[in-house]
Amino acid sequence: GNALEFFTAFQKEVQSNFNAYQLPVINLEANTPKEAVCTVFEKVNTGGVALNVFELATASFAADAEHFSLRDDWADRKSRMNKFSGVLQGIQGDQFLQAVALLKTHEDHRLSLEAGKSGRQVPAVGCKKRDILDLHLNDYERWANKIEGGFQQAAKFLAEQYVFGRYNVPYNTQLVPMAALFVELGPELETAIARQRLARWYWSGVFGEIYGGTTETQFALDLVEVATFVRGGPPPRLVNEANFVPERLVSLRTRQSAAYKGVYALQIKHGAADWRSGKPLSLATYFVDSIDIHHIFPVAWCEHESRKVPSALYNSIINKTPIDATTNRIIGGASPSRYLTRLRNDIDNETLNTVLTAHWLDVSHLEEDDFAKSFVARGEAMLKLIGQEMGRDLDNGRDALIDALKAGGYPDLYIEDEDEVSEMPEVEALVLP
Repeated sequence: GNALEFFTAFQKEVQSNFNAYQLPVINLEANTPKEAVCTVFEKVNTGGVALNVFELATASFAADAEHFSLRDDWADRKSRMNKFSGVLQGIQGDQFLQAVALLKTHEDHRLSLEAGKSGRQVPAVGCKKRDILDLHLNDYERWANKIEGGFQQAAKFLAEQYVFGRYNVPYNTQLVPMAALFVELGPELETAIARQRLARWYWSGVFGEIYGGTTETQFALDLVEVATFVRGGPPPRLVNEANFVPERLVSLRTRQSAAYKGVYALQIKHGAADWRSGKPLSLATYFVDSIDIHHIFPVAWCEHESRKVPSALYNSIINKTPIDATTNRIIGGASPSRYLTRLRNDIDNETLNTVLTAHWLDVSHLEEDDFAKSFVARGEAMLKLIGQEMGRDLDNGRDALIDALKAGGYPDLYIEDEDEVSEMPEVEALVLP
């Protein structure tokens, strides 16, 4: 009721807290490099929304032009890209800026060489933090539309490789140099030979699992070396050095792995078809029929006490294949020999055998419920296909696959026929119209 007492209490309990509050301040000189400023923002701003290189570029471009908002511009571009293709939904603003920086620095590099400069006078091709922060608004405006188109072309290329949807993209990061390559090469990437070379680089990156760590240096190498390769030069270092070992195939069990997603896409690309209709799996059927990857020898069958197939084996991608939702319900937990009988109610025997062969499955192994022989035969076929896409001969994996089976409880499997070689028929690749 007493105004003076209330005001005194307010000053003591509330206002004095504000007056005495110690506000931490970091002073940055005007000549502090933008890269250092970005590091300070990232390290200090640990709560709330993180400030990264995209945020600093937003501020930098706003300083170049009062009415330009990088955030709004990117929001519009991202919306268009997302509508164009689901595989682009994982692309972030900083990755878009990386692609812009790649093309800007690549052009600076080329012009310096044409001007007769050498050594340190020639700027390096790159997309690291400092390269992005060195961009000016006019650089962004020059390259942004081209890069957006490059990402769209990259999405079309992934569709050719039977990669559909955001969560089936092995590496979002690999799309950065790919988009830049589509801008750099333009019509040069329209020929069959050029596409084949681009595909070889792409699958080498996927199965070599190259893009899982720090990638900026690799991006710069990709833009220069892959462009040279497409134009008839030597294969890039990535293609020469990438490798895939049989033990890795056995260990692929979850869809988070890039190589797992890669094997999944290759199965569809190289002839996998619906088990009931014989209809090839493609973009047209992928979403309509709820295509997903399912067990060939069902989990319930594998875990039965009379078999006890280890989860490390039955959950391997060797025991999984793209199957539509209806077929998966028909399979259920039954043995292969039983569910084949059910499937033959919907599809003639000859067509079913052809379809199963296209999934690299020997029908006799399924009819005999022989998990082990199916595991080895299919693993060998998969390794052959992966090597084909990478453009190199891989170990056929037979010894590694048998060792995995023995470790899982099949010690005497190949004593009598250890020289047996699985002959899986060749399957022609499907081509999207």
